[in-house]
Amino acid sequence: MCTIRIIPWIQGIVCDRPISAGQHVILLDTARTCMDFWLQRALHEIDSATLAISPDDMDWHPAEGKWSVTQILEHLSAAYASTVTALRKVLDAGKPAASRATFLQWLSTRVVGDLGYFPTGRPAPAWTMPKGAPAEQVAKAVRENLVAMDAVLVEAERKFGGRVKVADHPIVGPFTVADWRKFHYRHTHHHVKQVHAIRDSLRSRTSAQK
Repeated sequence: MCTIRIIPWIQGIVCDRPISAGQHVILLDTARTCMDFWLQRALHEIDSATLAISPDDMDWHPAEGKWSVTQILEHLSAAYASTVTALRKVLDAGKPAASRATFLQWLSTRVVGDLGYFPTGRPAPAWTMPKGAPAEQVAKAVRENLVAMDAVLVEAERKFGGRVKVADHPIVGPFTVADWRKFHYRHTHHHVKQVHAIRDSLRSRTSAQK
């Protein structure tokens, strides 16, 4: 039996992917419109966290050296885009490009993806660092890149199957398509919590000014 959650009010991409037993899939406006469960959760959390933040407050820094909401979203957008690029190369080559996982890499994948523990304090890869793009552009790009990543992961799953390690994450190690989906949700959730903290700080600041 398929596990399906109906969310009719969110726009999605056209879905003609096969739904396997036990797979979590989000069906959107019609029976042919869907998005992977984990990546839909990521999109929903981004939308929910940023809904009440004004354009001016998107660029507010909670402390010196801390990212603004715009910078957090730009980092996430770059992470999604880099995965699209990596998997597009794999698809163009016609074969997976993953290495053999070490025990530590296997354990890290399970801890992050399955247990939901995302370590803090590690610097972001250089190519995912915010470059200073404007808030409006970033807000659009982060959603577009997330949808594009969902599409390329579906394509990779169709071509190579769900259990094959398709490409290496530069820090954690080789990932299957499912690993990529869960990692990006955990990574997004980690940063969405930072957005919530910024939003709470903004509310406190506004209350103190009254």
